[in-house]
Amino acid sequence: MLHRLGLVAAFTAITLLPSLAQSETLLDAYRLALEKDPKFRGAQFDSKASGTAIDQARAGFLPTAKFDYEQIESRQRIISSQNPIFGPGISTFPTNNQTLLVTQAIYRKDVIERFAQAQAVVRQAEFTLLAAAQDLQLRTTAAYLGVLAAMDNLELVTAERQAIGKALEAGA
Repeated sequence: MLHRLGLVAAFTAITLLPSLAQSETLLDAYRLALEKDPKFRGAQFDSKASGTAIDQARAGFLPTAKFDYEQIESRQRIISSQNPIFGPGISTFPTNNQTLLVTQAIYRKDVIERFAQAQAVVRQAEFTLLAAAQDLQLRTTAAYLGVLAAMDNLELVTAERQAIGKALEAGA
């Protein structure tokens, strides 16, 4: 059993030792986890995406503008005319219509409620990100302490092995 525990500790320490060597302190390990942890990064991106809800809700307060442009070419066949300007024959003339319509609502309860909901969504996203940061701190600390414990176990097993080896040499 002790031999198996030693092998597990040695394997754990060997696999996690390079990451521990790169980040010597718990703070360094946490900084690295802030940059690389996919669960925390996902929470950051979710929070960032939720932040756009306020901008979208604020758009309901802005005026709307509509621009229409219409160009029509009319064709007219005049059979007979007493008017010197429009003589008999075929004449064409263009008609251009341009319309700009700007509307601004004075009071819209639905937009006000949507804005309040967006603020609540953003607050919730901030709290979710805070919970994800705390979870990352716990996971990083547990992993760091696990590596330290594995290294201690490896040192203990190595020392025990050397002591047993010396005892065997002394007894032989």
